Amino acid sequence: MRREDRPVRATPEPLAKVNTPNPPAPMRSTNAGMAITEASRSSTPAQHPDNPAKADMSRRHELREHLQLLFGVLTGYLHLARGRSRMTGSEKQWLEQSFRHPEQLEQALNFLELNDEQGYDVYVCPYLGGTQNRTKGGSVSRSLVHVDVDRELRVEEAAELGGFVVWSGSPGRAHVYVPLTRSVSLEEHELLCRGLVERFGGDASKVSDNDLLRPAGT
Repeated sequence: MRREDRPVRATPEPLAKVNTPNPPAPMRSTNAGMAITEASRSSTPAQHPDNPAKADMSRRHELREHLQLLFGVLTGYLHLARGRSRMTGSEKQWLEQSFRHPEQLEQALNFLELNDEQGYDVYVCPYLGGTQNRTKGGSVSRSLVHVDVDRELRVEEAAELGGFVVWSGSPGRAHVYVPLTRSVSLEEHELLCRGLVERFGGDASKVSDNDLLRPAGT
C-alpha cells in the first residue's frame, strides 16, 4: 500500500490566516465563512507520509482512521460505492451500499477492503446520511467542507485553513477536508465548497453533501 495514500492531518496555522490577501469571493461573501476553524492542537505528532511510526499501518487501519476523521461520533448512514471507472454501462459494475455508523463500521470496512482487493475503485461519501438513500441535502451534518484537487498540493495549503489532506486515487490527486465549528445549511455548504474549489483550483463538480470521493489507501 502506497504510504502517500494515508490521510494527513495538517498542522494548522492561526485562524486569522483564513483571511489571507485576495481570498476567493465565495469565502468572504457569506457569514458561513466564520464556521471555518483550525484543527485541534494536541501533543500527538502530525500524520505524515514520511512519519516512520505510520510506516506499517495496515490498509484497514488507514481506512478506519479516514472515516474517524470524517465522522467522529456522528451517527447515520455511511454511503459507499464501488465500480470500474474506466468502463461504461454494465461493464462499470457499479454498486452502492449503505451501512449504519458506527454500528456497522466493520461491515463497511469489509466492503471497502474486499472491493479494493478485487480491483474495483471504491468511494466514500464524506457525509453521513439520514436515510439509506444518498441524496443531496440528506446528510445528518455538514460540519466539514471538501475539495477534490487535481494538482501538486502542499500540506501547508490545507494547514492554513486547519484542514487535513487525503492522498488518494490517481497519482497527484488529493482531497482536502476542512472541519467547521458547526453544521451549516446546504446552501452555505455548497458556497464554502465552491470557495475551496476556487482557492485550490479543484473540481467544480464536487461541491455537494452527497459526493463520492476515494478513501485513503485505495
